[in-house]
Amino acid sequence: MRKEEREKGRKEERRKLSSCLTALIKTEREAEVRRAAVHVITQLLRGLCDRTTQVLSEVLLDLYRALRWVVGSDPDDVAVLHAQLALEELDTIMRRFIFPEQKLQKKIVVLP
Repeated sequence: MRKEEREKGRKEERRKLSSCLTALIKTEREAEVRRAAVHVITQLLRGLCDRTTQVLSEVLLDLYRALRWVVGSDPDDVAVLHAQLALEELDTIMRRFIFPEQKLQKKIVVLP
């Protein structure tokens, strides 16, 4: 039971982090703060790499939407560039998740 409680707490913290980052991206007037929020998302994606889909499964769509919003709406070119880099990182992760690397092997057994 203790393990389930810890996991529930972690999920809640991930949701809070996601909502804070999304709120900063969409409402903050200062470009540096928006850039920093996008940079945090980028670093999360890079740090988690192949575990992103497992760890951030419940907030991944929100983060993706926030990044798309920055690319389409943010007046700051640097924030847009950071968001594009984060989206490229997410694209790479999702491609690896959907199309895992296939190892072609053939096992040859010699009969006695």
